[in-house]
Amino acid sequence: MQPSRIHFQNDHFTLIHDDVLNTRLVQDESVDLVVTSPPYNVDINYNSHKDDISYAEYLEFSQKWMRCCHAWLKDDGRFCLNIPLDKNKGGQQSVGADLTTIAKKIGFQYLAKNCLGLVEERLSPVRDRARRIDRRTV
Repeated sequence: MQPSRIHFQNDHFTLIHDDVLNTRLVQDESVDLVVTSPPYNVDINYNSHKDDISYAEYLEFSQKWMRCCHAWLKDDGRFCLNIPLDKNKGGQQSVGADLTTIAKKIGFQYLAKNCLGLVEERLSPVRDRARRIDRRTV
């Protein structure tokens, strides 16, 4: 993996290239928007991430990086998560529901309206959809 760095920055926007679990480039409550398409745990050969762990380990990993994102977001920040509704590789799993449940337990509020329209169709015959989750609590 490349070393931590700010990839691009101007007066309104900063793009950071780093490991979400280890970065020191992001301060708590400093981010307006997190947009992510995390690993799906379907055995893709990433240079920096093992993508064929057990489903329990995958959910634990997801909880860790989502906690980081939640801490970084401002009170009115937004979290846009592109994940499949389900996956078939390694057994049928309800990824979308499971990760949404984890996010809500962390403190995100799920907002179904005005969802970001990211779609990934390669992993499942069911259309995968992004989940837009709000940091504000109920």
